[in-house]
Amino acid sequence: MVYTVMLIVIGGTLFTHKVGKRIRPLNVEKQRSEATFRTNLVQHNKQAELIALSNAESLQRQELSDNFHTIKENWHRLMNCQRWLDYWQNIYSRSLSVLPYFLLLPQFISGQINLGGLMKSRQAFMLVSNNLSWFIYKYDELAELAAVIDRLYEFHQLTEQRPTNKPKNCQHAVQVANASIRTPDNKIILENLNFHVSPCKWLLLKGYSGAGKTTLLKTLSHCWPWFKGDISSPADSWYVSQTPLIKSGLLKEIICKALPLPVDDKSLSEVLHQVGLGKLAARIHDHDRWGDILSSGEKQRIALARLILRRPKWIFLDETTSHLEEQEAIRLLRLVREKLPTSGVIMVTHQPGVWNLADDICDISTVL
Repeated sequence: MVYTVMLIVIGGTLFTHKVGKRIRPLNVEKQRSEATFRTNLVQHNKQAELIALSNAESLQRQELSDNFHTIKENWHRLMNCQRWLDYWQNIYSRSLSVLPYFLLLPQFISGQINLGGLMKSRQAFMLVSNNLSWFIYKYDELAELAAVIDRLYEFHQLTEQRPTNKPKNCQHAVQVANASIRTPDNKIILENLNFHVSPCKWLLLKGYSGAGKTTLLKTLSHCWPWFKGDISSPADSWYVSQTPLIKSGLLKEIICKALPLPVDDKSLSEVLHQVGLGKLAARIHDHDRWGDILSSGEKQRIALARLILRRPKWIFLDETTSHLEEQEAIRLLRLVREKLPTSGVIMVTHQPGVWNLADDICDISTVL
């Protein structure tokens, strides 16, 4: 009886794996397709206004429908596989409950065991087989757990593959010598880069759109590890993008976010007037959806106000005034230079009138 139980459980386990082996990859695909659908929903929600203005509702709806169709198809395949596994588990369980009778029937008929012995033997058989069949009964749950582990392992591998290369931390200057900026798959974006920026100096990075100016600024900000060569830059620099992060909440908290010291209302109101946002000075304690209320130009003004309040020693400006009129952009950048005379600045801009504010120009188009 013992050997019979072992053989039955081993055979049942192998057949269970054959029936349900597709559950694990299907669960992985289920999690991936659902994550893609959720991500697209969030992106569409953020860009709802642009989608409506460009009359792209039908296109975006079709994209979401395709994502949901992928989820539905995967769900049908998973349910079919789960159904066959449930069928087999029920057949296996029912068979175990009657199998001892057939195995012990010859001995019972010949009188070697009585009815009480038959029932005790069946009970022992069921107890041993049920304990040994745990893998069979829990196969679907184990497959789902394995799918989660697979996804987590993929994520862990991606984090491990991320290079740890960083520029040397130097607070006194920005130095780039024989450097090349690359993509994650090692394609060259920029090469033969050489320039030096001293404190209090302004450097303009000039080049055609798509040349790699923003990527270079991200590298200097210690946010882009795919480079080769000698690059030294301060680790505590302040990067200002052309699309500042403005969320919902108290306006004062949004502006003063990440500032090293608290700012009083009077100082904040003064800076807002200086950057052309005097109308918001009376609303600094209002809670609202500022990311939706403020225009692109107003968001850039808030980014400059935040910059003036923080007073960093090194600043990287990535088309920070691209949504402002050129004369206003010149006025605001002159204000930054006046308020932060000891700060070193490396900036990217396509506004020719702003170029004259730089002490030096590095045309990266000539080093490609």
